[in-house]
Amino acid sequence: MVELFKQGHDKIKRWSFSGDFGRDFEELFNLQMWCLGLDIRREAGNLALNYGFIRHKLPDAAYGSSQYILTVAPETALHLVGFAAMLEDSGSGIIVKRYQRSPFFFRENLAPGMHTPHKLPTSFTPRTENDLASACYLLKQLALELRHYESYIHSSTNLCYQKKRVLSAPRRSRRLKDVNLQEAWGALYSLI
Repeated sequence: MVELFKQGHDKIKRWSFSGDFGRDFEELFNLQMWCLGLDIRREAGNLALNYGFIRHKLPDAAYGSSQYILTVAPETALHLVGFAAMLEDSGSGIIVKRYQRSPFFFRENLAPGMHTPHKLPTSFTPRTENDLASACYLLKQLALELRHYESYIHSSTNLCYQKKRVLSAPRRSRRLKDVNLQEAWGALYSLI
């Protein structure tokens, strides 16, 4: 397996997702989103729903993506849509969009109905000490929640399915072709 997030602690402290660190983060997140899509469309049953996510379907005749919400703690929720993931906690959160290297910070409460990209919260790069501390905390929690989800996939599906979901993903590079998502999110969690 490729060693991920070398020397990334300093980059996270500065919220700089450049170089190999940023490439690894972007590829890992894109792979995770691909795998979540497979888990949701799985013939044998929707693994995201089985895990505890609540699906908020699109209104009739609307275009966009279903939104999945997992309540993690009383004021903390993980939101998934086909183009992004958001972790919110007490009126602020981070958003990670597909095909972007850097997560962004936002200050608002999220609600069901984010079916298209223009419905996402207004977000920005954290720069103040308080915003950086909050964003780092939220990124660590996001990594932990994705690690927990991957642990569930590992324990509830067979090895053939687990390999298929990783190997079938389209990639800009083959760098993460043998990645173990549970270990990769654990590595990021440990780094922060």
